[in-house]
Amino acid sequence: DTKSVLDQCLRILQAMLDYSADQGWLTCSIYVINMMQMCCQGRWLSDSDLLTLPHVETEHLIRFYSNSPRIDCLPRLLN
Repeated sequence: DTKSVLDQCLRILQAMLDYSADQGWLTCSIYVINMMQMCCQGRWLSDSDLLTLPHVETEHLIRFYSNSPRIDCLPRLLN
């Protein structure tokens, strides 16, 4: 059931995006894009982007934050 709901959710959000973009509602379109991204990734927009890495959970973020150069995003991790 969850998979079918998520499939339909993305279709509904895509229709909302098409309509809001057609009407020229930029702010609404950005909110819908953010919602689609959250549905696809299974993460809240406010979550750290480090949580998108495999096997990284919330309790592991303390280790990233406690380094001398604080690692709080993916570009800093690559550097």
